[in-house]
Amino acid sequence: MLSTGSKKLDELLGGGFAPGVLTQIYGPYATGKTTLAVQTGILSGKKVAYVDTEGGFSPERLRQMAEARNLNP
Repeated sequence: MLSTGSKKLDELLGGGFAPGVLTQIYGPYATGKTTLAVQTGILSGKKVAYVDTEGGFSPERLRQMAEARNLNP
């Protein structure tokens, strides 16, 4: 399972997101969808496909999140 970075959310999802499964995340603007997706991708340590339909992806934010976990962005 791929951790979301949130223990409680992982519990609700039965351990996190299933690897190799397409997962759609949707909801109102500014509710953390992009942050959740990017964080899960960073924590996976693997290649991740991210489809941004709202134009909210920020490479700078990805860099900040990776560096906060001592990872090379």
